Amino acid sequence: MTTRLCRPCDIPTDPDWGVDTVKVGFYVDLSQCDLYSPVWSFTGSRNLADAGMEADRFTGWVPIDVDGEAVPVRIELFSARGLCHLQFNAARMVSADPRSLLPPSALQPLVAGIIDHLRDIIWPTFVQVTEDGEALWADDWADRVLFRRLDLARNFRIPEPSVVRAGIECSASKYGKRRSIETSANGGWTVWNRTAQSGSDRLYDKAAEVRNKQSHQADALRSCDGVFRFETELRRDRLTRLGLGRLSDLDEVSAWKALAHRWDSTRWGSPLSSPGEVAQAVRSLPVKQQASLIGYLHLRAAGMANGFTKNQIRTLNKKAQMCGLTPGMPVHLMGTPSKRLDLYSGTLAPVSEQESLAASIPV
Repeated sequence: MTTRLCRPCDIPTDPDWGVDTVKVGFYVDLSQCDLYSPVWSFTGSRNLADAGMEADRFTGWVPIDVDGEAVPVRIELFSARGLCHLQFNAARMVSADPRSLLPPSALQPLVAGIIDHLRDIIWPTFVQVTEDGEALWADDWADRVLFRRLDLARNFRIPEPSVVRAGIECSASKYGKRRSIETSANGGWTVWNRTAQSGSDRLYDKAAEVRNKQSHQADALRSCDGVFRFETELRRDRLTRLGLGRLSDLDEVSAWKALAHRWDSTRWGSPLSSPGEVAQAVRSLPVKQQASLIGYLHLRAAGMANGFTKNQIRTLNKKAQMCGLTPGMPVHLMGTPSKRLDLYSGTLAPVSEQESLAASIPV
């Protein structure tokens, strides 16, 4: 099956995509760091495989006030290497609205502001003090701040959540990623593609998440009504492959290219069926084959297809795919592929004739 690739140079102008959680690392001048600050809630040791030694580790949380709400920044300081990690939710640093995301171009000044706020505890090596006592930042300071984790996200407005959920749950991601589906109270639903170290991708019901976490905030619930979110977590080799190793590498173009690349890998933008159109979808088959295929699809959806032979299953699966149907989905949700989740617009968009034909080609 092929999917419509998002053209990475076509960057959306709406505010419903951008940066969420971030973890960055940089070197510090230990002689100017406050290792006795009450901020540190834990000190310990951690193996540094590449250094072949134990490193003292200081960890703590510093709340930063944003419109009356405390947004925490996690600090890790490895004194043996003079290395500091900061992790925080970049989106919450600018807005309490759970739907909001940080524009990629705004991350660099945000990181500068956070580091500046914390300079009485940790002092970066790229900040020097002049003879007049002025803190002078190196011109290339953003080159010296490295990403350890970068979460990019896109909000979708979903008027037909049942169709989207069923179609996504039956889709197959590229490269055999481990996929799992999680449900929770208040209609919570998340589909995951996970890797052991490189990061993960997920699509979830944002409104359900808000109901579970912030049920007392009516405004937050209203703003997220009908919103689903695609979120990709970039770590290690993903960051390297996508050219996002340093803070200075991130802008709207590089962020959108990375987001589009991960979206294509999940295949969650594949054409989805229109519910209640199974009869229309199988109309090209002889009448007897229509009946046997629909019966098989019902049994597959109910988990009762064990009585079929492997050859029968292979044949029926091929016929279903040629009709644009997905074995395993509830039959009442299947039909001719007519819509897909469009990353660029953040909505359910109609599929073209070419996309519909591509969806009917067996993988």
